[in-house]
This record gives sequence, structure tokens and C-alpha cells, in this order.
Amino acid sequence: MQTSLYHAGSGTPAYLRVVCSMAKADKPEGYTATMKKLLVPTFEEQVKKGVATYYGIDQQYVNTSAQSLRCVVIEYPNAEGMDKWQRPSTRR
Repeated sequence: MQTSLYHAGSGTPAYLRVVCSMAKADKPEGYTATMKKLLVPTFEEQVKKGVATYYGIDQQYVNTSAQSLRCVVIEYPNAEGMDKWQRPSTRR
């Protein structure tokens, strides 16, 4: 895998989550652009809060399968961070 966009915070990662999906075959580069626009601000906020220690958007470097495969990689310092990422607090 080759990382095209990432941010590493401080702390030792203990949990890793990888979510892969297929980008549009005719426009795989659009996946990273869309992620950067829509989700990276949230990712940045979570790293600043210490909820996660790293996030990255990866693509295959050696294409042994579909060239449009993209993966989001998130590292958490603990199980609590993973829970917080999944269930952000709501304001009342």
C-alpha cells in the first residue's frame, strides 16, 4: 500500500482499523479528493483530541487486484478512543 494522505499524532497505537472500498474505476484519484474535502477535517479533529493517533488514506502500490482499491487506516491509542470515534458526543 502507498499512503497518499496522512496525519500522525502522538501516542502509541494499540488498535488498528482498516476500511477498504472501491473507488470509481474511471476516476480512482477522486476518492482521495472527496475524502479530503468531506472527512479529513473530522479526522484532524479526532487526532488533535487524542481519540486517534494516526489516519491515512492508502492505495495499492503494486496492483495485484483492482487498481481502484482505496483504504482508510486509523490507529487508536486504546479501546476508548475507538468507541469515541464511533460515537461522538452530542451536545444538548
